[in-house]
Amino acid sequence: MERRDIESFYPLSPTQQGMLFHSLAAPDSGMYVGQVGFRLEGHLDVGALRRAWGEVTARHGALRTSFRWRDLKEPIQVVSRRSRCDFFDLDWRRLDERGKERCRSELLRGDLRRGFDLTQAPLVRMTLLRLSDGVAELLWTRHHLVVDGWSVSLLFQELLRRYQALVAGKPLPLGPAPRYRDYIAWLRRQDPDNEAATWQRELAGLSEPAVFEYGTAESAGAGGDEQWADAAGEVPWSTTAGLSSLGRSQGVTLATLVQGAWAILLARYLNRDEALFGTVVAGRPAEIEDVQAMVGLFINTQPLRAHVPAERGFLDWVRDLQGHLSELRHGEYLALHQIQGWSPLPRGHAMFETLLVYENYPVDPLLLGPSREVSREQTTYELGSQGLAAADLRILRGHARERTNYPLTLVFRQGQTLPISAIYDRSRMSAADVDRLLRHFVRLLEGITEDPRRPLGELPWMSAAERHELLVEWDGPRVAPAASTVDELVRRQAERSPDAVALVQADQRLTYAQLVQRSEAFAAALSAAGVGPGDRVGIGLDRTPALLVAVLGVLHAGAAYVPLDPSYPDARLALMVEDATLAALVAEPGSELEALAPAGCPVLAPRPLVEEGEPRSMPARSRSEAPAYVIYTSGS
Repeated sequence: MERRDIESFYPLSPTQQGMLFHSLAAPDSGMYVGQVGFRLEGHLDVGALRRAWGEVTARHGALRTSFRWRDLKEPIQVVSRRSRCDFFDLDWRRLDERGKERCRSELLRGDLRRGFDLTQAPLVRMTLLRLSDGVAELLWTRHHLVVDGWSVSLLFQELLRRYQALVAGKPLPLGPAPRYRDYIAWLRRQDPDNEAATWQRELAGLSEPAVFEYGTAESAGAGGDEQWADAAGEVPWSTTAGLSSLGRSQGVTLATLVQGAWAILLARYLNRDEALFGTVVAGRPAEIEDVQAMVGLFINTQPLRAHVPAERGFLDWVRDLQGHLSELRHGEYLALHQIQGWSPLPRGHAMFETLLVYENYPVDPLLLGPSREVSREQTTYELGSQGLAAADLRILRGHARERTNYPLTLVFRQGQTLPISAIYDRSRMSAADVDRLLRHFVRLLEGITEDPRRPLGELPWMSAAERHELLVEWDGPRVAPAASTVDELVRRQAERSPDAVALVQADQRLTYAQLVQRSEAFAAALSAAGVGPGDRVGIGLDRTPALLVAVLGVLHAGAAYVPLDPSYPDARLALMVEDATLAALVAEPGSELEALAPAGCPVLAPRPLVEEGEPRSMPARSRSEAPAYVIYTSGS
């Protein structure tokens, strides 16, 4: 490309940099290539539609943008003064219905696999499929690097306005489009470190990624586009209306209600009291003039971490969630990799594996008349009556496909109902798993509208049939418990299988009989130290077999154990020791925890799993022959 052909060039946004990295790392995956289809019914002027698309391309620099990165310190995006207009017209009117469906399926798959050459503009194309006289399908394919969903909505509105004007023979005066480069310039003036304290506080204590383990793989060996599949669900009209009414009464957006419901369901699936997942934020700062009319990539993926206490009432909880999200909103321009740099997790580890997208894009009331739901995947928009032939054209929203780098992405599209699209990794879950998850999600939203004052832990997420199946059909015969405490269960197992291996540490093993012998010996040592029923014994050991021996010994003695994690700060351990009023303490000799024992408190040192000189697999010994425990008094 010659310099005279370049309108401008400038750096990428942080989000664009991340997408470019993933796209180059997996060029054949179809990642960040999106499709959206529209069914056109009525009289269509193909020439006017092609010309309208050309005018849209000429007005918006994002549709003439390509990328350069080779031999550069930093990648750039280049806006060409002119770009070809990719508009393909396929006439399938003579094919039978089976032939049309076969060709359509092949086209959709091939279109995704084809992707884009990121060094050549445009990174958007349109394909018109003429299915019959009066019926066509318009397939709009684009790379997410240049336009986000909000931008697609803006472009489609302008396309229809221009089409109407051309068909009617009337001018459509539109001024210059706002420039995406102005947003990039604004970004370069921001200091992300101003948001560091907020996100460090938000992610404090995060010890591991929120891995989503759910269901079974549907196709473990699948790769490329075959690795991914789509599923669909829908929140019924009555539930959507109930949620909207609830949101208005509580000052909570519908998006927050959906995000809150997903936090509750995800926490239950993971059996935790908090949830962590990704959300997509608009990222359009209000201080930029005409930012709502700009075409480009503004959205960002950011983490949403929500504590989900079972006893908390839903209404109070979701209002707090709304306020919390408002506090984070001024940092919407931050890309995910910037936020990850402030998390306690090592770099290179994803914080979460599920992404929730809530689409609420602008619709021009002057262009679009009343909308009505046709099915869970189609919304009908009837054009206004200004044009001639355009007045007879109806546009129905059809399928939409897009790939992300997350195993599960849920997309909600706001309307009279809430259609849900699920994009999932078939190597991680099956169609049945995702279908069940969507049913649980919808049931939970229904439960919220039925009684929003319930505690979070009582909100229903299973259908009555599922609950009956789980609690009755799968429950099996009722059997009285064999024992009421853990130490009794271990004793009974030792009686049944004394020589079965109970503990393994490297190449060392203890049988159940040996485990009971050692724990009983420890209980005897506790008794000798003056520990009796109801006393509290602090156990400050790492996670080794000695820890289990000590816990069982405390239970054998009728006492209660107080876990003291040696990794805790000394000040916290000292406070726990003082508050617990310990009758004894178990700690490694010479450890910092040993020094925290109150004066006169007996301290027991654990014995190794295998004594020096003992065989690796020991024969069972009587209780009197079990190894003794070293007991000494703090301060002596």
